[in-house]
Amino acid sequence: MLNARAYLPILLLFCLPSLCTGQEAIDSLKAILGQTLHDTVRQRILFEIGRCEIETDTLEAIMYLDQAFRLSEEMEDTRGQGLYYEIRGDMNRIHGDYTCALLNYDRALAYYSETDDDNSYYRTVKNKGNIYLFMADYAQALNLYNSALDYYRRIRNNDGVSRVLNNIGIIHKNKGNYLEALTTYEESLRYLDEEEDAMSIAQGYINVGNVFVYLGIYERALEYFERALEVAEKNGSRKDIALCNMNCGVLQHKCGNFQEAMNMYQRSLADARGISDPVLISNVLINMGVNYSAMGQLDKALELLRQGLDIKAELGDDKAISNCYANMAEVYQKQGNLVESEDLYRRALPVKEKLGDQEGLVRCHLGLGSLYLTLERYADAQMHVDTGLVVSEQIGALEHMAEAYKIKQGIAEASGFFRDAYDYAMLHRQFKDSLVSQTTTMALVDMEFRHRSRTLEKENENLRIQSRLTSELMEKRTFLFYSLIGIAVLLALGLILVFYFMRRLRMGSNKLEERTL
Repeated sequence: MLNARAYLPILLLFCLPSLCTGQEAIDSLKAILGQTLHDTVRQRILFEIGRCEIETDTLEAIMYLDQAFRLSEEMEDTRGQGLYYEIRGDMNRIHGDYTCALLNYDRALAYYSETDDDNSYYRTVKNKGNIYLFMADYAQALNLYNSALDYYRRIRNNDGVSRVLNNIGIIHKNKGNYLEALTTYEESLRYLDEEEDAMSIAQGYINVGNVFVYLGIYERALEYFERALEVAEKNGSRKDIALCNMNCGVLQHKCGNFQEAMNMYQRSLADARGISDPVLISNVLINMGVNYSAMGQLDKALELLRQGLDIKAELGDDKAISNCYANMAEVYQKQGNLVESEDLYRRALPVKEKLGDQEGLVRCHLGLGSLYLTLERYADAQMHVDTGLVVSEQIGALEHMAEAYKIKQGIAEASGFFRDAYDYAMLHRQFKDSLVSQTTTMALVDMEFRHRSRTLEKENENLRIQSRLTSELMEKRTFLFYSLIGIAVLLALGLILVFYFMRRLRMGSNKLEERTL
């Protein structure tokens, strides 16, 4: 028998979609497994322990998940078998094994489809879209996101709609469609409740701010970061406060305010260490390293970049690791340590190719092109610069295109092709001018975005009014319904009382007649 204390974790287990509140909760659930339990309860606890440990202890997570799967087979629980493959897919995703993640998600979808479990089915569809997003296969990701979005809109699941729209916004941002990204992020925020989803709103503000950073509209970016910081401080979320300060530091760095950027990074690092968040700690350390590099403090830059790299290596974050390699390669190049710089670029390059990180690919190719120009290996320099230029043109990265033509100019001058060098110099100047002229374009984009934001705000206000009217109408209908029920009950009681007194009167009359006879 379970004691009274043991009932609480089980009740919470069935009330919440996922417990995962810490090692103490996991240990409590493991202790319950030693007691006599119904198979359904045991299965759910095994799944929950496995889900909680997929990031911290993979082997133990698999052990518990396999036990849950065997129980699901014994109980002929098709949904439980689907849940097993969904969690295994989540595990593969966290550890970067995207091929296995897609395979396991497809298995989960087959089981969920068999049981007509639409909620689990479309949750897995969304998760599968996340995999394609990580792999930069945006067409596949959008197809899956739109399928999930249609379902969440049908059942009026605002949280689901908001999350899918947020991911679609990330795709637009990564593709350079910044206006579409901003509009999608704003629509995502529209579905969130200010009280219940405060931290999701803060994260949404950060996403919008980051897009404005890419656009170079730093004033608007700062505005959104400050709004996010206000929400985070109001709700006491140290993680989001740290994230806001880090993004503000990036903004100050881009504006050339390196000391102010360092102050923001220091605040962010203090909060990140206070909550022991390794991802956030490593991100701040890497940004600080890049900032020190810009300040000319190269030894300090390498020290912080190595610290960030060590944490990323423990987390198994391949994209972040390759970014660290590229950052460190640039620092070594500034120091004149070209051998170490080349090695780091070459270590980063295949990872960027595997992950489909187009901007990262350009950065590595142009870095190698500049490096080989210094080493007078002109053929190698030309090959890498041409590759970087092709990718830059595909993603519309004007800054990288300008840099590529500058390197090509150097190669042509060193090779004695002065006419070509002149042409490349003109192209470099042209793209540099295009970057400057983008200020006007950005202002126009900003104006259009403000217009769309006002339109969305009006739509949001109309929705709130409609929702309030609908709520009031439902309340009136409910009141009328219960009023009618009350009147009907009173009438029924009245009829019963009438029949009762008539029956008493008739019985009294009969008795009187009997006495008279």
